[in-house]
Amino acid sequence: MAAFLLSQPSKYLPGKIWPVFVQAAILGPSARAVTITIANLQLFLISMLHLLALGLLCLDHFSLRGLAAALVIGPLAGTMVVVLPVAAVARRLAPRMALRMDIRNEPALAPGTVRDSAIGISVSMVANLLASTALLLSIGDAVPRENLAGVLAVLYLGNILGALVVIVPAGIGIRELAAAALGALLLPGIPASLIVTAAVVFRLWQVVVDVLSFALGWLIDRKTAP
Repeated sequence: MAAFLLSQPSKYLPGKIWPVFVQAAILGPSARAVTITIANLQLFLISMLHLLALGLLCLDHFSLRGLAAALVIGPLAGTMVVVLPVAAVARRLAPRMALRMDIRNEPALAPGTVRDSAIGISVSMVANLLASTALLLSIGDAVPRENLAGVLAVLYLGNILGALVVIVPAGIGIRELAAAALGALLLPGIPASLIVTAAVVFRLWQVVVDVLSFALGWLIDRKTAP
């Protein structure tokens, strides 16, 4: 956990590979780069499913259909990512590559892993939605209440597009542009200036969160150091 939190500032460098190197350096020579890479890929995929689920839920204005889609895409698909035997699949599909990279089979899943993963993803989705809603409400009348769900939807979906652009550090600019473009396409009744304003506020808040995450990681690292 400490290594993951301490690696957050490195995502502001071009490319998506630097957190893996930072985590490997923090964890020391006993850590295996391939294991760290697989874990980061799983977290990335869960995050993308998380954003997609919340985006569709907000886009459908919290209807039962949107809620059902969010539950399938978020907790259900996310839990499948957790329990998917990535190493075993890699060894079966590409045995030579797996041998060269020293990809070893995962240990058996601990009891309750599926349940705990589904609960954890669900709780994090609810926390994200509540925190994002509170952040938009905190800027006052800049985002009218009737546009709140729509703005959240394009921000979540725009975040996905920003994360997929590898060369741009933390998707800076891409995420905001994607949110505005999605707003124009999906919600033409909402002014682009409103969406851009909300996107900039979210960007600033994310920087604050990343700084606090680094500080928390540093404290955890100090407490757990031998």
